[in-house]
Amino acid sequence: MTTQRKTVFPAELEQQRQTVLAAVEDAARDAFVELCQEPEIADYVAGLDAAALHHLQQAQHLHFARLLTEEDPHVRDSHSCDLGKVHQRLDLPADWLVLASGLFSAHLRRTLMPLIQVMPEWEQRIIRRLANDLVLQLRTMRRLEAEEEQIIERIDLLLLSEPDEQQLLQRMLKKIVLIPGIDGAWIGKPMDGKLQPIAIAGERMASYLEQVDIRIDAGPMAQGPMGRAWRSGQPVAIADLQSDPLFRPWQETLQSTGGWRSSMACPIQIAGAQQALFGTYSCIPRYFSSPYRRRRLMQLARMLGIALEKQDQRERLERSNRLYQIFLSEGDILMRSRSPQAILRRTCHRLVENGLFRTAFVVQPDASGHFVPISAAGVNSDRLSQARIPVDQRNPPSLLATAWNKRRSQYHNRYRDDPTYQHLEPLFAEFGWESIAIMPIFHRSALWGLLVVASARLDYFEHTLLSALARMAKMLGFGLDELTLKNQIEAEREEQSWRAEHDLLTELPNRAAYLTRLPQAMESDRECLIAVGMMDLDDFKPVNDRYGHAAGDWVLQTIAQRLRAATREGDLVARFGGDEFALLLSELHSMDDLERVLHRVRDAIRSPITLVTGQSVQIGASLGITLYPLDEAPAEILLRHADQALYQAKNDKSRRERFFRLYDGIEEVSLPEIPGPQN
Repeated sequence: MTTQRKTVFPAELEQQRQTVLAAVEDAARDAFVELCQEPEIADYVAGLDAAALHHLQQAQHLHFARLLTEEDPHVRDSHSCDLGKVHQRLDLPADWLVLASGLFSAHLRRTLMPLIQVMPEWEQRIIRRLANDLVLQLRTMRRLEAEEEQIIERIDLLLLSEPDEQQLLQRMLKKIVLIPGIDGAWIGKPMDGKLQPIAIAGERMASYLEQVDIRIDAGPMAQGPMGRAWRSGQPVAIADLQSDPLFRPWQETLQSTGGWRSSMACPIQIAGAQQALFGTYSCIPRYFSSPYRRRRLMQLARMLGIALEKQDQRERLERSNRLYQIFLSEGDILMRSRSPQAILRRTCHRLVENGLFRTAFVVQPDASGHFVPISAAGVNSDRLSQARIPVDQRNPPSLLATAWNKRRSQYHNRYRDDPTYQHLEPLFAEFGWESIAIMPIFHRSALWGLLVVASARLDYFEHTLLSALARMAKMLGFGLDELTLKNQIEAEREEQSWRAEHDLLTELPNRAAYLTRLPQAMESDRECLIAVGMMDLDDFKPVNDRYGHAAGDWVLQTIAQRLRAATREGDLVARFGGDEFALLLSELHSMDDLERVLHRVRDAIRSPITLVTGQSVQIGASLGITLYPLDEAPAEILLRHADQALYQAKNDKSRRERFFRLYDGIEEVSLPEIPGPQN
């Protein structure tokens, strides 16, 4: 007997559809509750918050409803593939999908049993559609997982193959944003309390970072995921940026430039220390809620840390090479510099060239017990004198005082973060310092000063750089020692040279200096007369005999000073020994010029001289003069002629009208007027 199928009218179809939808809702709810109790799913569920669980439950309900009511197979398949992508991005376990599909099928078949009994094809529909949906989702998830693994493998290969570290970072980030669900990524390093981007990838990422202020120190602009990750040293994931209250300062910029919904920040360790941050952004809410996803990003952060360490090693090598070049040039600085100030100034400027250090300076303690800069270069170096850092280590402490009192090198790669030196934090913030190194300078075996260099980067100083700085400080000390010795030798040489040409008692030039100067005057002054004079003091011996040699020395010193004052600029007064003096008077245009000078000389000598004892003495002088070129003799003969004239002046002392006598060879010669310079 053939059973005839009952005809279903349109009203009955709508009723049937409502029955199915109600059954789907009940079955999805019951299946989800049972699913969350499965041991295989418990670990995953424990890592999700209530909002994420509610979202998953609602999404599962809507998916099953669409799956069973949508008649177009292409639409159903496309929806299953899209959902597989979402589940992969959310790191939903495959076991979850299998169990969820099985539990839902069982609950739905029980709920729809009355309908299935009337229309058996509904059971086959449920089985076929759920099975096809599961296959498509799992296949999509496996494909995306394989693509993600390939991306990670390519990043691994980049670490081995890319020689340019900066290019390596950029290429790694470009690979990372190819991972489904990651729409933007960047790496930042701290500088002056902010994060300075050093690599960026993803559409609109650069535009977003240009418009926002992301800090890591304190305040509302430091409460985002990056700031919290830096201070805690742990990854920070934000499920929904639009609803996170701490993300409010960036909400407006986020809407206009990014449109991201979730974010995660991971600290990057370099050589065991936190030195950078890795930030990722997704347009999918709760994308970073998955423990697996967080582990994957932490793995990527470690890989980026390796890349940054390679970059850091190259930069350290470059810094060491640059410092080594400065070290080599230090010898040139020491050779060319004529003062300690010049050595220190040129050294400090070399250290800040090409951005090697932000600031370099040398300090010494002052009388008040504070360090003061004696040379400095770099950013804000002109304001260093305002920083009153005490030499006394007790209160408050400072690394400079430690280096001075312990007499050895000191450094700190996170000076501002050390609570011991919190009182110096405003100073370091003002100058933009993060790391500092201090090297003692020893001069003549004693601690003389401190060489201080500072960087705006954390963890800047390492063994190679510190060793080179220590050698430079030692070389500075050697240079100061050598300069002191060189200056002493030069001073001694100048002293000896001066002594060789001067009379020690009167500090007048001596015979050797006079004989050097006389030929030069004869050669250069051809249009004028030159007077060569030899002079003895009259009645000088009684001064020595009566008052002693000290009084005689005082008289000679006084006469020397008066002779210098009486003669003109360009004239020469010398002492040949005893009470014998010599004059060299140049640029004489007439006999009147000569007599005017000699008149002043006579008055200077005849003026009474008060001795140290208060007693007064008065002496005279005899002078012999010869005139060149009227007397055309060589220099030595001119002096002899002047000496002969002196002898005659002394013999005629009792009857002479003037204290000087001209050499006989020219005395009777008529002296013509020689025109002076035109006014």
